[in-house]
Amino acid sequence: MVVTGASTGIGRATARLLKSRGWRVLPTARSRTDLDLLRGEGFQPVELDLADADSVARAAREILELAGGKLGAVVNNAGRAVGSSGLGPASTGSLVTSASLPRLLPGVPR
Repeated sequence: MVVTGASTGIGRATARLLKSRGWRVLPTARSRTDLDLLRGEGFQPVELDLADADSVARAAREILELAGGKLGAVVNNAGRAVGSSGLGPASTGSLVTSASLPRLLPGVPR
């Protein structure tokens, strides 16, 4: 299972909860510091910056490799606020989905 945006807040809490319930969780984060913190909690984190197409492609390859080509689920939590008033027309979920989910679909069972 992949949990995007697992560096803090809801993403980190979700990754921890799922891991505590026996799921193999591959959390994503942007910063080296956050990745190291996740490693320290026993995760195999994957670096993912949605604003960088190369990062998205690398992360998708790495996730599919770590997951043996199959994913049970993707929790789309990563995203960023657009503009000073928070999210604009594009929701956080659509930012994540349009950036990363199409690259991960080959690993989701049908």
